[in-house]
Parts: sequence; structure tokens; C-alpha cells
Amino acid sequence: MEKRNPLLAPFHPVDAYERLRRELYAYADSESPFKRPLHGGETVLQWWTKVQKDVDAKVLGALAIKIFSAVPHSMADERTMTHVILKHAAVSPFPAYVAGATSVEEIRRLERMLREGFLPGMDSVGA
Repeated sequence: MEKRNPLLAPFHPVDAYERLRRELYAYADSESPFKRPLHGGETVLQWWTKVQKDVDAKVLGALAIKIFSAVPHSMADERTMTHVILKHAAVSPFPAYVAGATSVEEIRRLERMLREGFLPGMDSVGA
């Protein structure tokens, strides 16, 4: 636990569970320390970091900090685009079609259309 979440390391799992239950109820009821307002310019992560310092918010605060510290990314989108670019780099019109795509689903639909020979101005490629 120390490596994964050092803020939870001091707690035995049973104790952490009981604390989490109490803290979730306190959070739902907007009790202290969870009634603290979000100040101007303060991020949610900063808010939870300050709240977590209170003895009555240690476990829920640690979990919230972990959640709000996660960096969202579009790995699936990046993987799909890499696949499309590498697979169809030699086919000149395809990148123009992909450039207009706004989602992974749309790119996959374009790939199917390419395979089935339905993209105008392109020969079917073994995609």
C-alpha cells in the first residue's frame, strides 16, 4: 500500500473501510470538513488535498486525490490513428478522409469503407 497510495499506508484495511464509510456519509451530508467551499482559482485536486489533511477526511481524501491526480488521455485514439497512418500512408486520398474524422468510430467506419471499396477515388486496399 505504501507504494500505491502512501496516504492510505497508515491504515489497516478494515479501519480504512470503516473510516471510508463514515467519511462518505459526512461528505453526502456536507459535514465538516467537506463543507469547505471551493475558493476562486482553486482546483478540485487542491480542494481535496486541503480537505484530506483533516483527521475526518483521511481515507476519502486520499482516494479523491488519487482519482483527481489521474491524467486523462486518449490512448485508444492515438493507437487507432497510428494504425491508420501506418497502414495507409502509401494511399494518398485516405489521409484527407481521416482528417475529417472526429471519433475513433468514424475512423473505423472509414477503414471498413476503404476495405469494401466504397471510398470515392480510391481502389480497395487490403486494409
